[in-house]
Amino acid sequence: MTAKKPNPERGTVIVEAAFTLLLLFTFLLGLMEVGRFISVQQAVTDAAREGARSRVTPLSQTSYLTSVFDVRTKVCTFLNAASVSCDPTTNDYLGPADQTRIWVNEGTHVPDQTVCPTAGNPVQGCTIVHVEVPYQPVLLSMFGVFSVTLKAEALMRNETSP
Repeated sequence: MTAKKPNPERGTVIVEAAFTLLLLFTFLLGLMEVGRFISVQQAVTDAAREGARSRVTPLSQTSYLTSVFDVRTKVCTFLNAASVSCDPTTNDYLGPADQTRIWVNEGTHVPDQTVCPTAGNPVQGCTIVHVEVPYQPVLLSMFGVFSVTLKAEALMRNETSP
């Protein structure tokens, strides 16, 4: 009987497969994270736009605009539909950075006369809705070290009633 000689390249296939699979899964999970990031940013943009749209239309047969709380509720409705946590009773533009914050003509987000002239009538002015949402990537959130604040702003001219 003859003894088999040990093959020096015996484990190379396993090592190459391990490196290839690691690279493949890193690439796939990165693509999924980028898709999720774009989806959440689009949801924030849509929520700001819908909040501004609900604010600029006056109530029926009046010149009164929708309240700030109703705008925040509308924004949170859109964010919650996209699985982004938002509570209209707790969000505030002065709130902590790790929760959703919504400005409606408040703080530093107020329309100025150069962008939106009011001609002495504030109802004929504009509305700015600014939304900030904290975003943590799924893979890096396990370590709790990485967070990004996604921002969106919508500026619309206030409508007037007949």
